[in-house]
Amino acid sequence: TEGILLGRIIAGTAAADVGLQVEDIIVKLGDTPIRNTGELSKFLISHRPGETIAVVFYRNNIEMTTELTLGGSN
Repeated sequence: TEGILLGRIIAGTAAADVGLQVEDIIVKLGDTPIRNTGELSKFLISHRPGETIAVVFYRNNIEMTTELTLGGSN
């Protein structure tokens, strides 16, 4: 019941590049649980572009993990 539901994936972003999909639910970035957008923002502010992190997410009620390299703002 907690996490970030992806409502849109923009082509060319790190999320799109690693295959995240609309309706995936991100629950953890690295070792940090992500329960809401505030925690997501705090995580992104404290990590640098180019850093590779593990992303734990649910798709169709199945827990999955991928690695994503954080990008900078365009």
